[in-house]
Amino acid sequence: MRVFSEAAVLEKNRLASDAPFLIFLEIENPSIGEIRLVRNTENIQWQGKEWQAFPLDIETSSEDGKTIPALNVKVSNCGGIIQTYLQQYNGLVDSGVRLMVALASNLANPNPEFELDFLIKSASYDESWVTFCLSASAELMNRFPAHRYINNFCSIAATYAAATSERGIVSTRWNLASYRRVSAASRAYREDDEKCLPTTT
Repeated sequence: MRVFSEAAVLEKNRLASDAPFLIFLEIENPSIGEIRLVRNTENIQWQGKEWQAFPLDIETSSEDGKTIPALNVKVSNCGGIIQTYLQQYNGLVDSGVRLMVALASNLANPNPEFELDFLIKSASYDESWVTFCLSASAELMNRFPAHRYINNFCSIAATYAAATSERGIVSTRWNLASYRRVSAASRAYREDDEKCLPTTT
């Protein structure tokens, strides 16, 4: 569970406050470096960097348990500044995005109250807004662990069966025992004769 700082907890529980929670958006692209925006009316110095005041809007996100959740972030297209980056750098797709929240009255603390990392999956724009569709890191799209173990089955033998079937070898059910037979037979290959077939038992 995320633990907020004591100052943020006190400010959050006030009935009225003049210190808002600021949303910081940082886009990292290897071609243009970093784009730093903050939803505020004036520029802000935080973490030793200057953050450009910019209208931002974060849409609500829902999860269905079947697809990787996505989040839409809208950035003002005033002046066409962000739009220009989209046109020149492939929509900034696959750029890293960091969303952070910090308390305006506690900017001396360089640690954000809340932080999320995303990748830009797609981008679109119109006259008013540039919309980034953010998704989770690409690691979630890879199988983990990379390999799985199934009783009485060898994936290497199955791969070998698929390769040899293209060379006219009729393959049946492949399991650990058949893999051992194939391994022994493969040693009978002649390296200089690709047309040579393995011996069978």
